[in-house]
Amino acid sequence: MVYKVVIIVDGVSSDVLNTLYNALKPEESIKVRGINVTVNKSYDETKLIIVLEAPTISSIRAVLNSTLRLSKLVIDSIENI
Repeated sequence: MVYKVVIIVDGVSSDVLNTLYNALKPEESIKVRGINVTVNKSYDETKLIIVLEAPTISSIRAVLNSTLRLSKLVIDSIENI
């Protein structure tokens, strides 16, 4: 069984969206223990779609927490500039 979480980031400025996209995009290249991360922009580039997939509940929880922490760090950094 594969567990899947979809996160849609909407309602933020294009600068925040692009910075978040660029920060999360390298996570796609990490393939460990069946965990898969996909980061895409919507066609009109107003939304960020993050798809997380993992084979166990504990691994989906771990990748979700990691992704949310990194996203918060990026957004907090932008706000402090």
